[in-house]
Amino acid sequence: MGRFLASFFLLLCATGAFASYSDWALTDAELTQSRGGSVRTSVSVFTSGNRIVPLIDAEPFFTQLYRAIESTTAGDWIHAESFNTNGAMMLIPDGVFDGVKVDPATTTLTETLVRALKRGVEARLMINTNGYLPTEAIKFCHTVNPYCRNTGGNDCCISDVRHNGFSGAIHDKMWTIQRNGSIVAFMGSMDVTQGRYDTSRHDNGPARRAQPAEMNLFYGWHGNTFMIDGPAARDASLHLYDRWHDPVAPWKPYKSPPFKMPELLTADDVTLANSRKLLGASDPFGAAAPNLNVQLLRTAACKAAQKSKLYQNWAPHGEYSLSAGFAKMVSQAKRYIYLCDQFMFFPEALKLVADRLPYVDAVIIMTTNGIAFGTTLPAGIQIDYASNMRYYYFNKAMEPLLKDPVLKQKVHVFQLAKPGADHVDISTLIYNHAKNYYVDDAYMIVGSSGMELSGFTNDVECSVGIYDSTHDEGSKDNFVTQFRRREWSEYLGINATDPRLEDPVSSVKLWYSVADSGTAFVRRYEPKQVPSSFMADMVYNFYELDGRCT
Repeated sequence: MGRFLASFFLLLCATGAFASYSDWALTDAELTQSRGGSVRTSVSVFTSGNRIVPLIDAEPFFTQLYRAIESTTAGDWIHAESFNTNGAMMLIPDGVFDGVKVDPATTTLTETLVRALKRGVEARLMINTNGYLPTEAIKFCHTVNPYCRNTGGNDCCISDVRHNGFSGAIHDKMWTIQRNGSIVAFMGSMDVTQGRYDTSRHDNGPARRAQPAEMNLFYGWHGNTFMIDGPAARDASLHLYDRWHDPVAPWKPYKSPPFKMPELLTADDVTLANSRKLLGASDPFGAAAPNLNVQLLRTAACKAAQKSKLYQNWAPHGEYSLSAGFAKMVSQAKRYIYLCDQFMFFPEALKLVADRLPYVDAVIIMTTNGIAFGTTLPAGIQIDYASNMRYYYFNKAMEPLLKDPVLKQKVHVFQLAKPGADHVDISTLIYNHAKNYYVDDAYMIVGSSGMELSGFTNDVECSVGIYDSTHDEGSKDNFVTQFRRREWSEYLGINATDPRLEDPVSSVKLWYSVADSGTAFVRRYEPKQVPSSFMADMVYNFYELDGRCT
């Protein structure tokens, strides 16, 4: 796979400039290559005519997920796959939904799903279980399964171990919901679980503090989900349909009997477009135009497919379209490359970025301080093996980007923290969990895949490549441009329409100015230099599995 990424990158660099989404997206042949020679069938090569609304931070995502589930009626369905889920998370923790007061306790994920199940809504929920999350799925499914209907007495929520390795994972975060005759999909970096709830204000307000807490009490949490309507939502649903119907049964005693494919999953694009009319005034997409081209990009371990015979109904040799799509995107960057993830230590991906560094003006990296993995025991003893792992492997992966004294001036690395804090520690850190990669205000890859070995080679991951087909690359109305402005304005504490954000490269000066002032969330990040150690390597090798066959 490493050789594949490098050869794929060199081939693309020799080609001409991209002018349309069919050039940015992986072709059918490239998809087949990324799948070990297996043609992609149930999910489209790519789709057109999609609408997407970015939901930045948990508050808007939780609100829209609540709205979608609450709008379901008998015969509708809810399908989901998640890395971690906590049914006690309140979707409307401030008690106000569309201007109406609600009891936050009635908006927990479990309560909201149970109401839907009692209405006759069908659900299929697959929740990851692995070596470091052994019981969370069991606890959540236990609260849901007593209310399952239309499953013949079987489960509609399963603890799912169908991935590669003891510490591998089903890491995608996806919900697809049929309501009002239409499908809405939610994809991104947000799990509905402890510690994730936050608002764009990142003020550690009462709504966040009322939620179940993460083990490490970070000051805030940043992530995003993309609400999708159109053929891409159908593709997301087909992915979940295929995952549920894996020929390998889930972990006992859970049962996932087959179910008939919903009619909307076989509908043509015209039918999907017409279904939007049924939403009427309740359409959450508002004025969003159906002008986006979208390609589903996935990771599925070859080792799981070949050795454990998983994924035989959809990826019999595994799938690495995420890796291939990332390589193709980076190979075409001409002005800037933006990388955003909690981890930033997949050497092969960062080597591709380093190879492109001479041809761009800036590489901007937003990540999370390695201190986030530190743990303090009740006696005050600091356990820092995992933090040192993050420092060491981040620095090691960044070496190709920083080795040239001239080119490294183009590389800019940042983190997020509480405004006004004079230092970054767990109590002032805003955990950056967004997984956004984009270049030149032209093309973006967003979803669940982190910049790490497991995310690119081993875990079950699902992201989307997005291209705006009706606005020029870099124009103020281009989808990627608008998203960049929204995301960066949050970091910098300014309005998204601020003219200083017009040019992404020159705005880097503003990043440094704000970071040094401490008046907003962005901070410089210069990770601690630590040596390699047996314990740090052991932690890395536990979490970072290589799922490739060769």
